[in-house]
Amino acid sequence: MNYLPSLLLPDYAKPHAFAILTLNIELATLRHSIEKNSGTAGIYRLKFWKDTVDTVFGIKKGPIPRQPTAEALKQFLLLQSTNINYIYKLITSRESTLGDRGFKSINELEEYGKNTIGNVIKLLCEGIKNNNIDLSEDIIKAADSLGKSVVIINHIRSIIPMLRKQIVLLPQDVMSLHNFTSDQLYNGKNQESCDNLIKELVNIAEFHLKESRKLGKNIDRKYGLAFVGSSLTCDFHINGLRKHNYKFNYSSLQSNDPFVAIKVGKMKLLGKY
Repeated sequence: MNYLPSLLLPDYAKPHAFAILTLNIELATLRHSIEKNSGTAGIYRLKFWKDTVDTVFGIKKGPIPRQPTAEALKQFLLLQSTNINYIYKLITSRESTLGDRGFKSINELEEYGKNTIGNVIKLLCEGIKNNNIDLSEDIIKAADSLGKSVVIINHIRSIIPMLRKQIVLLPQDVMSLHNFTSDQLYNGKNQESCDNLIKELVNIAEFHLKESRKLGKNIDRKYGLAFVGSSLTCDFHINGLRKHNYKFNYSSLQSNDPFVAIKVGKMKLLGKY
């Protein structure tokens, strides 16, 4: 849902934003093309992107790969105002999920959200700022908190698609806390524990969303469009999960908010997210 808000960015920031979003799609879809226990294939693909970024920034010499996303990064990335470390973290954090590996703890999942979605938001802000100063601590913390919220919601949304592949990615510590097992999830048993587990994840996601919005009061309103797509995603699915009593098998969980365009416009006018 970051695509729609990016259309409303200032003209100077749009190409940069679309280059970042395209790179994120490349990295996000990489995990689905890597089989479990497939050796180093995924790591080599991630290295390709790190080497490409190094070449774009002039750290390594050589031609830019003849690949659309690589060429977009070279042509549109605002190098002077972009912190390369955000891109590095965006790339390297994907290694933890190659082959659809799960997370041992909720803290691991939150860290993953901070380093993926959180860094995408920071990189969008880098394009908006239009100068070479560093992002403020409030922007960084707000992006990190929102990244944690989004990744938890996306994790819940992924349960059914992953079950079709016989994969369970829910954090192991939260499953243990609720005496819930992968077999029970596969077989639809122990529904009360399952509902309580999802409820806890939703509450944690909402906590991080609220923390991000508290910090938003201290952030220049021009940065709101970097946050609003992610925040509206969280709102829509937190409300939906509560409405459906924390069940995750309703159809709109796999869809986006049909009124998102109106909400994005409203948030832009209010300077909020």
